[in-house]
Amino acid sequence: MRRIMITLAAVTVGLLTMAAAAQTPPAQKDRAPSGPTISVVTKQREVKPGELITLDVLVSNVSNLGSYQVKVQATGGERSGAVLEKLFIDTARSDYVFGTRQVLKAVAAGTGEMGAMLFPGSVNVTRPAYLGTYKFRVSADAKGSFSFNVNTAPEFSFLLNSGGIVIPFRPGKGVPVSVAAAAPERIDAKVK
Repeated sequence: MRRIMITLAAVTVGLLTMAAAAQTPPAQKDRAPSGPTISVVTKQREVKPGELITLDVLVSNVSNLGSYQVKVQATGGERSGAVLEKLFIDTARSDYVFGTRQVLKAVAAGTGEMGAMLFPGSVNVTRPAYLGTYKFRVSADAKGSFSFNVNTAPEFSFLLNSGGIVIPFRPGKGVPVSVAAAAPERIDAKVK
């Protein structure tokens, strides 16, 4: 039932978002974010091959937020890449967007989407508020730098007001994470 509700909302929101995007003048699309923003943040700026990267998704500057859905994507890097290993919404966090109010939340590990709907009402958010956490594992042979961003396609990420109407948002800057060079393997030689 939860997946059906989220899916129906995603289809409706997708259509509404595409219509809203078509009506947005090009100059407005290129301006710096001033309204609702969904950002990806991490404390890890460098990882070793094979390590986990923990990323939090935050929303800011949004009024009348009733529900959301987000998806984070990894781009860049060399070789095998970064693979989504875990995603969750920690509603016990003090900065959770809906606080301690009653919510319906859904996490789709297979597609990498997560979302929540507030029952009833909405919230106004001025400072960054937590939406969810993603954990990606960098492959053992990874090299280079990855960027983690919100997937802005309307079927993957959206904000809705309490009436189910799309709230346009802008993604924050991508989070760059470098992969440290692996230490050379140690070869023990026997001395005779």
